[in-house]
Amino acid sequence: MGSRGQWATAIQGDGGLPDLGRVNEGSGGGGFFAAMKGSKNKLSDKQQTWIDRLQAAGAEAHVWRPSDMWQISRRLKRLDVPKENL
Repeated sequence: MGSRGQWATAIQGDGGLPDLGRVNEGSGGGGFFAAMKGSKNKLSDKQQTWIDRLQAAGAEAHVWRPSDMWQISRRLKRLDVPKENL
């Protein structure tokens, strides 16, 4: 947590970039991205732009909230990430 009481990652990327992302390798392209929001938080304009652009490019992009935990769990299990990449 930063000095202003806000969460911050060690490396700051482009504003609005989703919190979770995985790019698919090979000819299938696309990828998987998810912005994690609190139950009452709204997407910023930059976050909505990222989600819209990722979806337009063929990526799977989500906005997830704590109430989506069951859906999140089911979807992440289907990512099939090799154990050595965890």
